[in-house]
Amino acid sequence: MELVWLYVMLIHVQQVAAMTWLSLAKQTSLQAVLQDPRGCDGVTGLEEEQVPGLQVFSKATIQGTRESAFIHATSSVGIALAVSRACSRGELHKCGCRRKVRAATPEGFQWSGFSDNLSYGIAFSQAFVDSPERSRGVSSSREPMNLHNNEPGRKALLAPMEEECKCHGVWGSCEARTCWKVMPPFRHVGNILKEKSEGATEVYPKQVPSHQLLLPRSSHSKPYMAHGLIYLWASLGFCNQDPRHGIFSTSGCQCKWTPPAMEM
Repeated sequence: MELVWLYVMLIHVQQVAAMTWLSLAKQTSLQAVLQDPRGCDGVTGLEEEQVPGLQVFSKATIQGTRESAFIHATSSVGIALAVSRACSRGELHKCGCRRKVRAATPEGFQWSGFSDNLSYGIAFSQAFVDSPERSRGVSSSREPMNLHNNEPGRKALLAPMEEECKCHGVWGSCEARTCWKVMPPFRHVGNILKEKSEGATEVYPKQVPSHQLLLPRSSHSKPYMAHGLIYLWASLGFCNQDPRHGIFSTSGCQCKWTPPAMEM
């Protein structure tokens, strides 16, 4: 059984994120979101080379590959989900949650719940995950790539959420209902991001006066969208151990490495 942990460097988090990741990681609910107790099977059809272990932020993940894009996207959304759920459970003292109950709807039920959990979690993720990229002070094509790939998972969280309702009444009747919106499970978003990684666009940097642009490498590729993933270089094989590049091979799962098809 392989546990998936996110190892991140501690950075200063502004008022919107009044707690560091180290203190947040001590929360049981946060650990549960960022661990995958089913190992390789945690995300449907996920290949072992895409399951980040202790080397999440090692050399292999900063090389601008398709796998790096997937890891940045899942890390970003994992933190947003974890903080949002901890916020809704009242585990974070400075969460800023505000209870909001709406009037009864024509269907005869009331909306109830915390209205700003998700926005807080996303804001925390943006402040915590994006800040290291913005503060490096070194012009690198990986910076805009990583910042771009941090967003698709967060955007997936903003998709229409499912409803859950609870009936109220005597003898099991449903004279009144209280309903609330629930965020998608981490595995669901992970599967979405896996599909996005398989359809990621290979890009190359172009320097302009004020910054770097990332343009599709193939003239036949469509312009990439804000909700898609991008990468700079073709992936290495991750089945064979290569400590020089931070590749530690796999364990517990059969590794089948098939290079992605060339974009036409």
